[in-house]
Parts: sequence; C-alpha cells; structure tokens
Amino acid sequence: MYFSRSFSFIFATSIVSLSLITTNSALRDGNLYRFTSLVDENVFTVSGRAGLSGTNITAEPWQDGSNQKWLAVEAVTSGSNRFLLLSKWQSWDWNKFTKDSTKNRKNSLPDSTVVTTVDPSTGIIFQAGYTGKSVQQWKLVDVSKGVVSIRNVETETCVSNPGEQTKREKGVQKAVHKVTKLFAKQAKKHQPGVLNIINCDATDDKQMWRVEEIQQAY
Repeated sequence: MYFSRSFSFIFATSIVSLSLITTNSALRDGNLYRFTSLVDENVFTVSGRAGLSGTNITAEPWQDGSNQKWLAVEAVTSGSNRFLLLSKWQSWDWNKFTKDSTKNRKNSLPDSTVVTTVDPSTGIIFQAGYTGKSVQQWKLVDVSKGVVSIRNVETETCVSNPGEQTKREKGVQKAVHKVTKLFAKQAKKHQPGVLNIINCDATDDKQMWRVEEIQQAY
C-alpha cells in the first residue's frame, strides 16, 4: 500500500513538472519562454550581471535561471509577429512589472529595461537598453513541426548557435605547456558560444530552435 501511494505521488509530480514547459511555434505577448538549440540542447542565456547593458547572450545548459527565461513583448501592434525578448534577469522588480503591465507592456517598460539586441556590424547578440528600433525586434519562422528559426526584423538574418568555442594558446605559452601533460590540458579552454546572426538557412541545424513556453507564475 505504501509503495502504491508513493508511486502515485511520484507519477503525479512528474506529470505536473512536465506540464510546466510546452513547445510552441509562435510567441504570445506576456508569455515566458525558453529557447533551446537543436545543436546541443543549450538555451538562450544572459552571460553576465542582471540588467547590465552590453552583456552577451550565449547558449548554455539549462539551469532554470532567471537569465534563461524570456518574456515576449509585442513590439508594434497585435498580430504583427514582431516581439521584444526580455530576460527575466532585470535590475527592477519583475513581479511588480508583470502585475502592473498586463494591457500595455511595451509602453510600460521601466527606463532601465534591457532587451535582446543585435549589432549588425558584428552579428553579435547581446543585451542593450530598450530603444524601440527594429534591431531589437524578433520574429519566429516555422522550419518544421515544433522547430523554428528566430529572425531579426532589421537585418532579416537568423540567430545561430555556434556551439562550444575552443581557445588555444599560442607561442611561448604553448611551448611551455608541452612540457607536462597537466600544462598541455590547460592549453585548451572551453567557453560557451556567443549567439550571433547569419544568413537564414532552413537546412542549418545551428539556426534551429525549440520555443518552449514556461507555464508557471513569474
């Protein structure tokens, strides 16, 4: 009897946990999302301090962090499929904002809000203060069932996950590190890939994402 009750509780808990995240192919104003790369199952992540302008956005393992949860805010008018993407990791009171801005989120953004932005000259994706410009607007394009590309409105290019980046030391340091296996291992360092934009290609796995709505209070 005890085993039966325990199993029932575990099963019910698992069902609840699974229902917290559902896959979507369209964004909705006011919903919270996770963006997962098909290349390595890593997710959109703010790699730095909360609410800091200029911080890069990377693809890193899911840790259920505020820097990995993204609020979709309609950028223009209803039905335009153009959205701002705000990390939950802001410098202001998130709960107060989401409670007070249910009808007009775009015009209710606090002055210090940072949103997902691209630098067209470098292709790097990062956080920057909200300006209303189209370099900060994004839309989803269906690739296949449950899979989308994420396109920047200004550049008409797509978000790419370069995967784990490898840095190799050169010159004198490289020669010194050859002396022992320990130093040789230190010569190779791994860093999460910084997201960037490239020409859209529906056959490129690096541009394919699952958009998963987080069904929980935020």
